[in-house]
Amino acid sequence: MYSWTKGYIMAIDSGDFIEFQWNPRKLIIHKDAKWNKLKVAGRDVPVQQFGCGQPRIVEFELEFSRSDNGDYFVQSQFDALLNLTHPVDTGGEGMKSPPKAILILGASLVMTGIVEDVKVEYESLSNKGKRDTYLADPATLLPKEGKVKVKFTEYL
Repeated sequence: MYSWTKGYIMAIDSGDFIEFQWNPRKLIIHKDAKWNKLKVAGRDVPVQQFGCGQPRIVEFELEFSRSDNGDYFVQSQFDALLNLTHPVDTGGEGMKSPPKAILILGASLVMTGIVEDVKVEYESLSNKGKRDTYLADPATLLPKEGKVKVKFTEYL
């Protein structure tokens, strides 16, 4: 029997911890490198020289369901991820910076960075196509299920 390791994001400054209910089904990892073209007299093509690296960008989608987790679970996960897009005070004089976080998806992906983009989709995931499916609990108006698209950018 397998013991699954769940991924998570932890805010470095506040210590807030967002454990993924289920690991993402798909990851998109993007990494650019800047190459400088050096023109050399008498050469047919320029020489390529490494300029600088760009941060890795990881995009993924998370799904949340309140089943066995209580009424406020889904909304609290959405709020925690959205809070990682709010700037934090970095020592006065109005200077603000993004909250740094650590993204861990098992041993294959560990990186420090910032949550650059969050898109919350309130959606009924378990009863697709049924007429009696509600986005929110009729009594509390809290979401029952939903997805979050996250863009996490490497940052030192």
